[in-house]
Amino acid sequence: MTCSDWQQARHSGAELLWRCRDNRQFPVLKALDDGSFLSAIYPSDKA
Repeated sequence: MTCSDWQQARHSGAELLWRCRDNRQFPVLKALDDGSFLSAIYPSDKA
């Protein structure tokens, strides 16, 4: 999936989800009551 595919799907109102490597570290942006958390992934470390 390319960035433009992603944007087109998001603009349609779709919610998107995909899997990442199991050793990926995610910053916790917000802890949720159910024990999960919100995070963000960017295309590069500079983004």
